[in-house]
Amino acid sequence: MLRDVKDRAIFLGALAHGKTSFSKLLGEPKSQITTEKEYPRIVIERKKEERRILDETIRGKSGLPPDAQKALKTWEKLFHEEVHGSRLTFLEGDDWLRGKKPLPIGPAPNQMSIAMYMNRASEIGWLTVRTFPFLQLKPHAFGKEWTEKWKVLDDSFRIMVESLGKLGKEIGNAFKIFVDIKFSFPEDLHYHEHVVKV
Repeated sequence: MLRDVKDRAIFLGALAHGKTSFSKLLGEPKSQITTEKEYPRIVIERKKEERRILDETIRGKSGLPPDAQKALKTWEKLFHEEVHGSRLTFLEGDDWLRGKKPLPIGPAPNQMSIAMYMNRASEIGWLTVRTFPFLQLKPHAFGKEWTEKWKVLDDSFRIMVESLGKLGKEIGNAFKIFVDIKFSFPEDLHYHEHVVKV
């Protein structure tokens, strides 16, 4: 459930940095009326832009340190595994297959599943919080008090992610590097549109 939210947060970060545009991410029609013939082209162009942004932000062309890229690749794989078969949240099936427990009829609380979900939700929450100033129509439109509260929220997410690193989880340090490099925005960030030529 979080994979699309993760991708959207990354795309929003790219928008805020002026690396893409809404029209490129949505697929640009050639005319006012999208024909049945044109729709497949729009889908191909949209997917191509999404892959470009993901590659330049978090993958091979990101410029992030190799160890951070490796950890983030594993991180992305977690979302893929969950989307395709609930491999991280339907752990009850593993215990049943190993003969440890009977197969439950309904969902049962599992600490590992809950922790996995909370960690991923925190990471995506941090990406989203970082882009909040992009909602402003002009620099500092929300005021000083809002900015201070935004900084407290940002620091809270940082502490949550850093705690994973302190537990020896590679993703904690890698994610912090990723956010500091790719989701660093000036305090006067505000909504703007760029005509991006790639």
